[in-house]
Amino acid sequence: MTLVRIPSIEEAPAPHAPFGIPCRKALDKAVALFEREGLDCTVYGDGVYGLAKKAGKKAEIGLFTHLDVVPVTNDWMLNLPFDPQIHDGCLVGRGVHDNKAGATMALYALHTIKALGLPLHSAVTVFLGTNEETGMGDIHAYAEEQPMPTVSLVPDNAYPVCLGEKGIYHLWAKSNQPLCDILSIDGGVATNVILDNVTAKVKPSDNLFNELVTAIGSQKEYKLEVRDSLIYLTAYGITAHGSAPASSLNAGKLLLKVLLDCPSLSAQDKQILSGAYHFLSADYGEPFGIDAEDPYFGKTTATNGMFSTKDGILSLSFDIRYGASSAPDWVEACVRTSISEHGFTPYREENRPGFRIPEDEPTAQALIEAYRTVSGDHTSKVIYSGGGTYARHLKNAFSCGCEAPYLTHDLGLPQGHGHIHQSDESIAIEALLESIKLLTVMLLSLDEACQNQA
Repeated sequence: MTLVRIPSIEEAPAPHAPFGIPCRKALDKAVALFEREGLDCTVYGDGVYGLAKKAGKKAEIGLFTHLDVVPVTNDWMLNLPFDPQIHDGCLVGRGVHDNKAGATMALYALHTIKALGLPLHSAVTVFLGTNEETGMGDIHAYAEEQPMPTVSLVPDNAYPVCLGEKGIYHLWAKSNQPLCDILSIDGGVATNVILDNVTAKVKPSDNLFNELVTAIGSQKEYKLEVRDSLIYLTAYGITAHGSAPASSLNAGKLLLKVLLDCPSLSAQDKQILSGAYHFLSADYGEPFGIDAEDPYFGKTTATNGMFSTKDGILSLSFDIRYGASSAPDWVEACVRTSISEHGFTPYREENRPGFRIPEDEPTAQALIEAYRTVSGDHTSKVIYSGGGTYARHLKNAFSCGCEAPYLTHDLGLPQGHGHIHQSDESIAIEALLESIKLLTVMLLSLDEACQNQA
């Protein structure tokens, strides 16, 4: 709760705070907590990341966590985002799960091992990141500056253990022509968070306003008003993490549909919005010609998180995630072609290929057996994730969860609330405590596997 009270959303750089003062405050507080446990802590890059180290022999185990969080919206129902509260056995607040729970798990797993005098021979390094959600500049710096651990575990995913991650292609697309009747369309909080509300600001027009009234009817997903003679149309969807669109509803898609139904809207605006609507017409890569299903990773996903307008030029962000059976170059080529064919230009592209570790690899087996030992669950299968964690930037790296799945608790919140990256983000306290136990045993199992291989 101490960490969650710090609103560590990325801000403009400040002295000694490359990702903003709140992120630096969260890093300093976490360092203080680990120093309290007797670990040797150092901050690198004047605040880019921190390392908390426990000395050991032969091998090094890395635990990678992050302290930054995604932005918040104003529709929290149970409490304010940075005033964490307990509701029906769950802790609610931004970052209680992603990923201040991971940092807390690392802290108390090491505390448990020390307090109980459990044998842990390997060195342990805890990475405390500050830029995971908005660029991963922290882990890029770490990979350039530090030697890689023998094996690493990232508690920022799901159980029992994740052996691979999809490739992730982030980009923006901007319209080749400026909007005319529409002054702006803006919304969204992050590239990897499906757009949950977006607002169009439109020039005065009685005809267009009346057409919008008719098109909207009694639909509760829309808000239409006139302010200072301008028309404001807001659409509300259902957000989710960009990698898991099944239960989401993109607000931009709702907004564009209503605007395109208006006969009075200029032809140029309709052409631009039609291109944008095409990109949002499906969430599994169909608009870009990259729809595919991988035997390990499942379906490709292609989602939108943000709308932005500058000087009349409309821009959309995209989060595309693809399995090992889709080549990164092929994905890029198809996406660029589709964007160009629909009157837009791609920019700010970043494509990070995924990875997969064989299930029979010794450290993978150690993690699987550790989960089975604690949980008693011998039937759950390893996972291959659509999410992107620090693991893809490391060597011999795995990820796991922060909330034991057999102890989760549903708060009964409406869709779009309660989960990672959503309003009212929550974690079951009993499941978090169980995860500390899981991480402790996973650490001991990795240590044994490393000593056997040394």
